[in-house]
Amino acid sequence: MILSSTFFLTIALYILLFIDWRQTITIAKNPDKFREYNPILGKHPSEERVDYYFLVVAILAVVGLLFLAHWNSTWVLPALFIATLMELVVVIHNSREGIVADMEDF
Repeated sequence: MILSSTFFLTIALYILLFIDWRQTITIAKNPDKFREYNPILGKHPSEERVDYYFLVVAILAVVGLLFLAHWNSTWVLPALFIATLMELVVVIHNSREGIVADMEDF
């Protein structure tokens, strides 16, 4: 049961990260209409900065989960749940602001 929950949450997290990435690309392409709230990216990030940021986040998520699994495997599922929930909140917030996932150049 734990493995299937971990697998499901990992897939859900990466799907939400993908959507968030594409929504953030929409923000980058429309600086006159939207602003970014992530202080690491800044209010009006470039598309390249957004791409680099999400690449680093995706890699760090894997490395973090592997480290956590090695260090204390009982924390993997709660950490995945919290990360997935946070991404879900961000994606919903962006959607409510009218920010759609840009799939034009994908």
